[in-house]
Amino acid sequence: MVGFKEKASFASGDFALNLYWQIVSTYLLFFYTDYVGLGPAVAGMIYMAASIWDAVTDPAMGVIADRTRSRWGSYRPYILFGSIPLAISFCLMLYQPELEGAGLIAWVAATHILFRTCYTVVSIPYTTLGGRLSTQAEERTSIAAYRMVLATAAGVIVTTQTLVWVDVLNEAHRQGFLYVALVYAAVATLTLVFCFRSISEHSHQLVEKAVDKPGLSEILHALRVNRPFLVLLLAICLSVFSLTTFLSTLVYYIKYDLLKPDLIGVVFGMKTGISMLSLPFWTWLVKKSSKRSVWWVAAVMFILGLLALFALPSSQVTLILVILGFISFAYGAFTLNFWGMLPDTIEYSQLKTGVRADSVIFGLAQFVLKTSIGIGAGALGYLLVFVGYEANIQQSADTLSGMRNILVLVPVLLQVGACLVLLAYPISNRSHARMVREIADR
Repeated sequence: MVGFKEKASFASGDFALNLYWQIVSTYLLFFYTDYVGLGPAVAGMIYMAASIWDAVTDPAMGVIADRTRSRWGSYRPYILFGSIPLAISFCLMLYQPELEGAGLIAWVAATHILFRTCYTVVSIPYTTLGGRLSTQAEERTSIAAYRMVLATAAGVIVTTQTLVWVDVLNEAHRQGFLYVALVYAAVATLTLVFCFRSISEHSHQLVEKAVDKPGLSEILHALRVNRPFLVLLLAICLSVFSLTTFLSTLVYYIKYDLLKPDLIGVVFGMKTGISMLSLPFWTWLVKKSSKRSVWWVAAVMFILGLLALFALPSSQVTLILVILGFISFAYGAFTLNFWGMLPDTIEYSQLKTGVRADSVIFGLAQFVLKTSIGIGAGALGYLLVFVGYEANIQQSADTLSGMRNILVLVPVLLQVGACLVLLAYPISNRSHARMVREIADR
């Protein structure tokens, strides 16, 4: 069991990381097209390339962290020493240089890749550390819920305040995004230092008895026979692709279809706020049923909400906001389950093979997650070009219709695929508890 203080202290790290990540996932593509002036296809390709680079470095960082030995542990040093480079790279990414053409594209690509690299150095050790806090499936769900509450709190701040302050600051100087980034980076750095100082690395029995520093062949074998992990990876890939397409298109839908750009921050703030408020319900439901069942329930809600959104005319703004709130409630379950289900697959691997490679598992999951986000953003850039989108002008009826198809139909199909894949996921709360007992008995 993990106490409230330790859960909250650990979760503070997710608050810091989401001050960064919410900008990237919610506004960065929009920043590139409507502020920097890049074409949507170029912006999408840069986003996709940086995400794939990020995804490739995640497993490597996982191996490095697993093999690190220091007086602060294996993972905590990266949270501390990586915080300042992460802050600097974030500010550089949101700086608008006086460049054009190839020079501008090169700057945007280089700063984005630099940020992604620094983010990996901090986020992979931090995420892996969460799997070391407890071996109980229900307790891990509780830890994930604490993380999601503070991550969502950061999301509320970023989504509701960013564009408001950017617009205010841009009246005096075009670097509004940079000034906002400086504030977020300062708060995030102080929070990561607090997280480092407030938690310790546990070395519970299952970790102590695991094979220390497994070789590459052992790791590959452990991954190959870990069916729950492979199933979960594919489900995460499809689901994240679905959510990325929906959320990235939502900004353009609000600005150009609803003609309510002032509602962008309100809608995304509502999304993160309702997602946070939904976590106690989803946590309770996980304890009463299973993580897989909760995923299915949330997916059905998400799909029904999207179909309702598709059917509504853009003039029904109030009803559209209600539907978006319904979708946001379902969204909370996806985030909770991503990080609640993943640690359980580690014990499955250890039981079957004797190999425990926490950071490799988390690194590969981050690889799939970020690759899916990158492909989703890259595909969206080309889809926007395909439907005839041009920044900061009134869109044609055909373009608006195409945007709505991207907003709804693509995410629905991908989410249905994720639900079908999860039929093959075998771990329940009861079976995981049995695995932990068997490993301990050995």
